[in-house]
Amino acid sequence: MDCVGYRQWCAYSKLEFTVAIALLALLPALLLPRYNSLLDDARRAEVIAQGSSLKAAVLKVHERWYLDGQPGAVNKLAGFGRNDVSVSAMGWPQDADTTSATAVTGSLNSIPTASESAAATARCARLWQALLQDSAAPLYTAYEHAPADSYRVLWISGVCRYVKVTAINSGKTAGKDAGGQEENGSQSYIEYNAANGRVTWFIR
Repeated sequence: MDCVGYRQWCAYSKLEFTVAIALLALLPALLLPRYNSLLDDARRAEVIAQGSSLKAAVLKVHERWYLDGQPGAVNKLAGFGRNDVSVSAMGWPQDADTTSATAVTGSLNSIPTASESAAATARCARLWQALLQDSAAPLYTAYEHAPADSYRVLWISGVCRYVKVTAINSGKTAGKDAGGQEENGSQSYIEYNAANGRVTWFIR
């Protein structure tokens, strides 16, 4: 800093000013990777938490069915949530009659036609809402309707898949990126297999 004059007026030199501008320009480049890393960590933690909640709910339904004496397939099992969850003969959540006219018959594990696949996807959506209840994250059936931080529901090979929607894969046309993989190769989703009650989550 140079000072001139009787009263010592001081000002930065051009070199000092240039260095300060350069440092300010460099800060975002240094901090951006860390910021993106924190966002990824937060997304992973949210998917794990949501998957853990779904797994706990599935096990609670199965426990309720077991305590009832293993009565086989049950429509609207009493003692869990809003009493709207239907279970298979093995005691695993199979459907949820969230509205009186939307119950779907058949198995989640059969090879579907296009209409059956749509019905199975709707069933997966009903299960998500019924099992997680008030803690359920927003759920959509197509990327063009799915904002960031929500989930998209898919039915793939007899498994309900709930894909985490991010700013990267939001706004996409239905059918693209059906497996939950983003353009950068990362993917985050939760799967529920109604045949054995298994809940798993995948983060990469």
